[in-house]
Amino acid sequence: MEKIRDSFKKKPILSTVVLFLIYIVAFFWEQKLDLKPVVWLHHPLDDVIPFCKYMIVPYCMWHIQFALVLAYLFFIKKDMKEYWRTLAAILVGLWAALAVFLFLPNAVNLRPSVVEGNDIFAIATRFLYTIDDNKNVCPSIHVVGCVIMNYSWMRNIESRKGRYALSFMNFMIIISTMFMKQHSFIDVVAGVLFGYAADAIVTYFYTRERVPNYEYARKLLH
Repeated sequence: MEKIRDSFKKKPILSTVVLFLIYIVAFFWEQKLDLKPVVWLHHPLDDVIPFCKYMIVPYCMWHIQFALVLAYLFFIKKDMKEYWRTLAAILVGLWAALAVFLFLPNAVNLRPSVVEGNDIFAIATRFLYTIDDNKNVCPSIHVVGCVIMNYSWMRNIESRKGRYALSFMNFMIIISTMFMKQHSFIDVVAGVLFGYAADAIVTYFYTRERVPNYEYARKLLH
């Protein structure tokens, strides 16, 4: 275990890539299992929220904000403890979601039957639907990641404008999952809870004390 930990510290970027690749392989392996959904999720709010193909833009920004936060911690702040803390929280949240997908397969039936138009937004949405089906959606991985990244950003950025900017980006990403009809409101709520729990668990082991996550909200207001 010590040798593995030392190798991670010596090659953090390579280690990060390897850890995410392992997760991606596990995710697509689970998708290939084609497990029959046990639960079909739906909430009354899902019927109120309209489909909006333009929300593909913030939806895809999820990957950008991952790179943004981790790059800031590694290259600018150069705080490796916080870097590994954030990465650990992300992986805990994502693997916990995979466990739910495996033991409680779920799905939604919210997508429009046809996405009309030949503009870039419609084309991108149709492409998304072909590579990411409507199964294994709760908790929303997009939301889990957004919550964890937001906590990390609030802990580490001093600029109020910077905090507001990423919070707004996260908000847009989260609501985009519902406007794109990729997720139900239930998935979003579950994603928030999983993200909070993952960050709290990792924070506990990193600090050896219970640090309430609501402290970041207090920081945001000052």
